[in-house]
Amino acid sequence: GRSPEVDDMPSLLREVYRKLIEEVYRRYNDEKSSDVPRIMQKYRGQEAEIYDKVVRKYVFTQEEAVWRPLIEMMYKRFNPSKLADVQKIMAKYKDSEAALYRALCDKYIPTLDRGTAALDDLASAWG
Repeated sequence: GRSPEVDDMPSLLREVYRKLIEEVYRRYNDEKSSDVPRIMQKYRGQEAEIYDKVVRKYVFTQEEAVWRPLIEMMYKRFNPSKLADVQKIMAKYKDSEAALYRALCDKYIPTLDRGTAALDDLASAWG
C-alpha cells in the first residue's frame, strides 16, 4: 500500500488551513469562529482559496503594521535569507500584498510536515 505520510499530507494541510482560518476569525470576527468546521466541510479541497478570501477580507484591509508581520513570518520560517529584502519585496508588491502572501502560502505551506513548529509559528503571527 501507500505510505501513511502520503495519505496524511492532505489532512495535515487541511488542519493547517483550519487553524489559520480560525486565527483570523478569532482576531477579526470572533462570532464566526464557530462556523469554521462547517466552512471546512463545505469547501473541502478548497482550503487555500478560503484562507485567501478570509485574509483578503479581514487582514489586507488593515494598515501595513497589521499584515506585514505575516509576510515576515513566512520568510523567517521558510526562507530566512529573504528577510533582508523584505523592504524591497514590499515595495515591488505595493497594493498587491495579499497576492504576495497568497503566493508565499501556496509555495511554503504544502512543504510542512508533522513535528515541525511551523504551524505554531504561522498561527502565532496572528497575535
